[in-house]
Amino acid sequence: MVKVYGIFILNQTSPTSKPTVLCSHTDSGTWYSFLYTDQITELTIFLAKLLAEKTNPGYRQQVEKDELTGYVQKTKDGLSCVVVTDQDYPFRVAFDLVRHTLRDFTDWRTQQTLSSRNDDPAQYTATIKDLMTKFQDPMQADKILKLKKDLEETKEILHQTLEKLIDRGTHIDKLIEQTNELSDGAKEFYRKTRKSNCCNIL
Repeated sequence: MVKVYGIFILNQTSPTSKPTVLCSHTDSGTWYSFLYTDQITELTIFLAKLLAEKTNPGYRQQVEKDELTGYVQKTKDGLSCVVVTDQDYPFRVAFDLVRHTLRDFTDWRTQQTLSSRNDDPAQYTATIKDLMTKFQDPMQADKILKLKKDLEETKEILHQTLEKLIDRGTHIDKLIEQTNELSDGAKEFYRKTRKSNCCNIL
């Protein structure tokens, strides 16, 4: 069964700064035991930040890791959208969700600013939840599959694994052990899933 696990909007103010999550929604409870929901959410957020950081402004890419695929697009001003799905989710639909979310969030923030209303990105979370619900069924959510849109757009997509993305001799296991963004519980959960080679999430 195809599944969207999370949508994240992040901002990176400079090439040397770390991306911050402006708003997000995850649905990990249906993916793995609800007992591990918090740990999975932490690790998914860590993955989203990593993808946003490793994507150059003005580019988009598709990154695979075990059972998960991350789709990311980053604007020239450092705003990113990351969508995390299972590996069976159609990539064109996933990128349609990424583009739609980026465009809609940008329009929403502009309208909030122009009308002098609160533009706290957290207020956009409800919209992200609605998008996740809509895009759980890719055939219903995206007309691209029905209209057979030209595949030339795929040439613009960088498709790689997470290991190649971080490369330069750095392994995801090392990054997770060294980061201060994950709790001890999330790190231990990651170690156990890697050791059992079951339901790997990164």
